[in-house]
Amino acid sequence: MIYDLLILGAGAAGTAAAQLAVKKGLHTAVVDPNPVGGVCLHTGCIPAKVCLQNVFPDMASLDARRNSVIDTLEAGLELRLQGADLFRGKGILCGKTEVFSVRCGGQMLFSRNLLLATGSVPRRNGLSAEDIFTASELPDEAVILGGGAAGLETASYLRRMGKTVTVLEQGERLLSDAEPEVSASLLRSLKRRGITVRFGVTEPPETAAVIYATGRTPVTTGFGLETVGLAAIETNEQMQTSVAGLFAAGDVTGRHCTAHAAIREAECAVRSICGEADAVDYACIPHAVFTDPQAAWVGKTEAAARQCGMQTRTAVVALKSVGGYLAGGGDGAGVCKLVADADGTILGVHGCGGAAAEWIAAGVVLVQQKINARDAARMCFVHPTVSEALREAARMVM
Repeated sequence: MIYDLLILGAGAAGTAAAQLAVKKGLHTAVVDPNPVGGVCLHTGCIPAKVCLQNVFPDMASLDARRNSVIDTLEAGLELRLQGADLFRGKGILCGKTEVFSVRCGGQMLFSRNLLLATGSVPRRNGLSAEDIFTASELPDEAVILGGGAAGLETASYLRRMGKTVTVLEQGERLLSDAEPEVSASLLRSLKRRGITVRFGVTEPPETAAVIYATGRTPVTTGFGLETVGLAAIETNEQMQTSVAGLFAAGDVTGRHCTAHAAIREAECAVRSICGEADAVDYACIPHAVFTDPQAAWVGKTEAAARQCGMQTRTAVVALKSVGGYLAGGGDGAGVCKLVADADGTILGVHGCGGAAAEWIAAGVVLVQQKINARDAARMCFVHPTVSEALREAARMVM
């Protein structure tokens, strides 16, 4: 039996690819020794959001809710994977002739195309954010090394649970990829909630529990990639590697370690296999930080646009002027920034506050569809919502 597509990994990328491949009529197999859903479902995104966005009377209630959510979503994933053959074991690539050969346990699998979706692991050994969001007991005092999304989300959760938290960031500000206004807004809010943040620090003290949130490393070894002459994972915009028929998607590419990027990449890979035109535009992949408050952004920053030689127009809206933000409990530090080119075409949307991870979806549409600010200013947004800040920023730009 020869498959049309064999997928190594059943995380966000692997399951998304399998679902689309089956829908398009590809004979598909998924190989993974672990439960479907990967890090995102079992130790990452989903457990983190249960912890961050709910209030529980005790840890036992939190554990029960977290397990219930994971079980429900895992069952749904397995249902949607019907039509694909699922092999519970580690797949090892054994080479390629006319087709790829993969060993899984005591059997050999063959496929015309292969998708590598093996994910990533924390960059440093030790206690990680994943450990905290799946723990039944929490440290009373914690030092978090890293001021990115994982570190700040962990800090927000621990502080919400009444713990003493210090964040150490080696750079000069939080969220170095975000607009400075977003970083400053989030820093003010975190400090108001009692989180200590120190900059220019690379080594933690030895007096408290240390949580490492210093990034992730793609899992590329132990899968036999050398048998097809592949030394490193590099993909084009269609997610194709240098080996014909071998694609990669998700954290293993090292490009954008988020589940939503993994899903977009995986679906692009499947469309490429089917001969359909598609390409991942990484400028349109949104970023979100599920802190309290949330921060999110998509597209170019003002600095990045100018480095590309563009003349820019910008507008910054203080969310304390937006009814939906204040009525919803905003602390007054929120901000929305819009970046446009000289003609008014929207290049980037950036914000902090008011469930920014939700309203940034409108920003994705504005950036990806290259909407002009004058057209955005004529759109009708629901009142009272935080998303009205986008319309106000568009009006200010023009």
